[in-house]
Amino acid sequence: MYGAKIRRSQLTLIAAGSGVGKSTLITFVALNMEDQGGVKVPTLYFSADSDVATFGIRAGTMVAGTLFTHETELLILQKDPAILQLIQDTTKHIWISFDSAPTPKDIEAEVEAYALVNGEYPSLIVVDNLMDVSTGGMEERSGQDAVLDYLKQLASFTGAAVVVLCHVVGMYADGKTPIPLSGLMNKIDKRPRLILTLYEADVSVLGICIVKNNNGKRDAEGNLQVLIPWVKEKMWLGRKK
Repeated sequence: MYGAKIRRSQLTLIAAGSGVGKSTLITFVALNMEDQGGVKVPTLYFSADSDVATFGIRAGTMVAGTLFTHETELLILQKDPAILQLIQDTTKHIWISFDSAPTPKDIEAEVEAYALVNGEYPSLIVVDNLMDVSTGGMEERSGQDAVLDYLKQLASFTGAAVVVLCHVVGMYADGKTPIPLSGLMNKIDKRPRLILTLYEADVSVLGICIVKNNNGKRDAEGNLQVLIPWVKEKMWLGRKK
């Protein structure tokens, strides 16, 4: 409706406070996005902010459909074959890197390795989280801008939709109020063509603010919003159970 789409060959930024739903939203997208033929979109996910267990719990809860996160965690710890098989089956189109502090060169090497194995570049590349990308001692703001510049070029070169997750300044860190464009940590708003900020509009509603959108409507103050039903403890988005 607003033209706010995660587009191939473009850089998208999703920002929110810790625990508000950045990783949940993009994991949901990665698990469910399909091409016009109904085939899951090939994805390369840099999970620097989460380890194997955390990612597995999030994905497993999401695809199981009825479990709470603590129930999924228990099943994984018990090595329940059903949940492990379900996670494997539903994430087989996703190549995941768990390097906790990748550099841009590491990201490039992983992208090239993906292409070498699969014969093509991924359609979706996720970097979770910008803060965890190592910039070799550069000042934080200039370092993050350099990373985003590299990722913008990566999107253009590979034709992939590149999505980066990032944090916000302290006054919006609790995730309870709409976050304007000025709420981004380090003001890193120049490189992405689409910037979405997230907040908890209600205990069962995730608010998505379209604060930058080069292809459609936007409101830098966070007043242009899409509200999505969600159940945080069950990783449900867009539907209630």
